[in-house]
Order: sequence, then structure tokens, then C-alpha cells
Amino acid sequence: MASKLILYMDPISQPSRAVRMFLKACKFSYTENKIYITQNGTLTEEYAAINPHKKVPYLKHGDFGVAESGAIFHYIQKAFPHQVNDHWLPLDPKNNAKVEEYMHWHHTAIRVPVFQMFRSLFLDKISDCKMASKLVLYMDPISQPSRAVRMFLKACSLPYTENKIYITQVNDHWLPLDPKNNAKVEEYMHWHHTAVRVPLVQIFRSLFLDKILFGKEINLKKAGTFFNEAQKSFSLMKSHYLSANKFIGNQEDVSVADLLAVSELTQLWILQYDYSLFNPEIAAWIERVRQRINPVFDECHSSLLKLQKQIDPFDFTQLSKSSKL
Repeated sequence: MASKLILYMDPISQPSRAVRMFLKACKFSYTENKIYITQNGTLTEEYAAINPHKKVPYLKHGDFGVAESGAIFHYIQKAFPHQVNDHWLPLDPKNNAKVEEYMHWHHTAIRVPVFQMFRSLFLDKISDCKMASKLVLYMDPISQPSRAVRMFLKACSLPYTENKIYITQVNDHWLPLDPKNNAKVEEYMHWHHTAVRVPLVQIFRSLFLDKILFGKEINLKKAGTFFNEAQKSFSLMKSHYLSANKFIGNQEDVSVADLLAVSELTQLWILQYDYSLFNPEIAAWIERVRQRINPVFDECHSSLLKLQKQIDPFDFTQLSKSSKL
């Protein structure tokens, strides 16, 4: 791989600095193109043509590009295995799992609150599972990430009580070995946390959880705001991740990114959100995932569908009048 590495970044961006430190610490030769967020550099047509996410950081390697800092780390490690020492992304399954656990937890537990503080105090003003001898999965059937892990374990026929987990039991399509396909799977999974999970959780909370748990009235204004954000993310899913592929990750078979995404999206089934009405391409993709991994899909969604029968359906046309894409 002799192509030049180009990093699009803003020195004030936290993920940009993380990737910058990684490249420099590993002594990579690369070119930096600075895109300043405070000057709306990420929103220009020129940058959107390079990176449809319109965010930094973004890494180009020849004709291949990948967004999201976590996905960039994985791509660099897999594309340049002899230049990246094992301690950066451990090969040991237990150590690697803990690094991955933190990086995914980081998006919503650290990045969202810190970013919102920084935005409130600065940007808005300027712009006006540990592996043991026995596998034990602690999960809630109604929890989106729990269903994703549950489907993954069952689809791979991994016994929950075996003393050893054999890597040969996990087919390559789940987490592709090809660096470019792997990078796209990782890119989606890191982008997913704030672009898909946050708005869908807020919609579900505004229309259902706050009322059930705290006796609050349904907040249509809040739900409508996040519904609009979700539609924008669905649009990018269609155009960037699924336009030329049956599944997420530039491939023809299902990946863990599909499981993570589908588990989040089907949460709105509880309120009888009809993807075929609002997002037919997304509905078709959900059905492809279902057909590919059944009977696992239906089994892992049975609790959700039972709950659906106990809940009054919500009329999402109330939220879609001004936000349907």
C-alpha cells in the first residue's frame, strides 16, 4: 500500500487530535488538510464531496476514505500491521474487548456530554464483556444493544457456557478481514452512536419512556426535533452505506454493523413505526437482515413484539409532516 495518507482534521476537534497523535506516535508520513469547524469548513460542497458525513476527522488512502476516529484506528492497524505495535489495538481477545468496550461507551458517556458543554460555552456563541471460562450475557430483551449482541452470539452458534471461544466459529463477514470492508463496518458502528442511537433513544424516551417511568406528558416538540435528525441519518444510511450494497460494509453479507443498526431501528416497532411508509429502502434492508439470520431475528424480537401488543400505537405522521425525506 504505497498510496499517500491524507488526514482531514481540525486541531480543535477532539477525535481529530486523537487520530493525529496516533499517526505521529506510529511515525506515519501523511499530509494534513485542516478543515475548520468554526468556519463551517465541514459544510462546504467541496468537503461534502470528499466526506458525505461532513465531519472530521476523515482519512484518505489512495481512492479509499474512512470516517470516524475508531474506524480510522482499525483501518490503519489492518492496512499497516508491521508499523502499528500490538499495544495500540491489542490482539489478545480480552484486552481488545476492553479497548473496544471503552471506545463504544465513550461516544455517548464521555463525548456527548463534553461536546455539549463545549458547544454551549463556546461553539454556539461563535456561530450564533469480559471473556471468562464461561460466557454470561447480562441483557434485557427490550434493550437495543443487548439484542444486537444476542443475535450475534446466536447467529454464530456460540455456546454461552463453553470454556473456550474459537475464532473459527465467527465467519469473516461479521467483522471483515479485508481492511477496506472492515473500515466501513467500523465507520458505521462509531457513527451509529450519535447519528442513529441518540435521536432514536430520544424519540422513544419522549413518546414512551418518560410517560411510563416519570408520568410526564408526551413531548411532541422534542420528539419532532429528534425525528428530523433521525430522518437525516436514515438518508445518509441509504445514500452512503446501502446504495450499492445489500448490507452495511461494502459487502454482500450481513455484518455486526447491520445487527447494531437493525436493533436500534426496530425499537420504534414498539410504537408501531412503519418503515415501509416513511423509509421504504430502510424497510427493505431490515427485511434482508431478517431473512439472512432467521430464525434468530424473530426469536430475538419476540419480547419486543409482545410489548408492542400492549402499547397504543403512535401516529408518526404528527412528526413527519415537516421532516419526511
